Amino acid sequence: MSDAKISELISLLSKQIELQERRLNEQAKLQQEQLKVQQEQMSAIISKVCNNAEAKGCTDKEFTPFDPSSELWFDYHSRFLTFSEANRISDERKPLTFLTSQSREIYKLVQTAGAQLDTPTDINSLTWPQILDIMKRNFGDQCFLVRERYRFYTETKRDSGESIQELASKIRLKAMNCDFGSVKNPLEEALKTAFVCAVNNESVLRTIFHKHSEDLSFNEVVEIAKEVEGAMNTAKAQLKDNPSQGRRTSKETAVEPRISAKGVLLQL
Repeated sequence: MSDAKISELISLLSKQIELQERRLNEQAKLQQEQLKVQQEQMSAIISKVCNNAEAKGCTDKEFTPFDPSSELWFDYHSRFLTFSEANRISDERKPLTFLTSQSREIYKLVQTAGAQLDTPTDINSLTWPQILDIMKRNFGDQCFLVRERYRFYTETKRDSGESIQELASKIRLKAMNCDFGSVKNPLEEALKTAFVCAVNNESVLRTIFHKHSEDLSFNEVVEIAKEVEGAMNTAKAQLKDNPSQGRRTSKETAVEPRISAKGVLLQL
């Protein structure tokens, strides 16, 4: 083969290789563009799904109902806010999410309170601030401090087989609901707590628990107890002196006691 033909063949092969490289580069560029478009489409879909979830407050998880006998409202409210943030529940969806998590008693309490507002409002139309105000008025922590401290001193006992470390942990946990750190007058608080623990009268305890405990002095607690027991003794004496009237009253005019959601005696 002559040198001219060899040169021509080499030139032809070089052009073919160059053309093939160009095609490969174009294909790679096209694939990169297609991949970029797909990534943008995927990002748009993910963003849309997240926005819809945030707007609708979609969640497949349930939140525990509020139990005033075992948890302070402040702590429950804080946990609910954390739950709402974690599940992207918008402010518009918080009222319904909160209400559907509650027990029948709490739901009825909020419903009744809404109907008694200056502008009567259906429970499903209550705003989140309105619901918070209702819950705070009925379950504000200050109303429960005497009760929680009473439980702390009277119900904290070592269980069978419980270790020292377990007992210490339990006491620390129970103390969290008592807010001992806010006590400004330790002697006054000690007197009130000792009196409440020793009074041994359910009606007196219910009346004291219904008050804003931080606003009561020891002397005021004693006066409340004297008034309640005095009224009870007067009623007993009257029934003892007039047994027939007592029987007639119990049959004809007896009123069934009503207990609020907080465990407070509403009607005697």
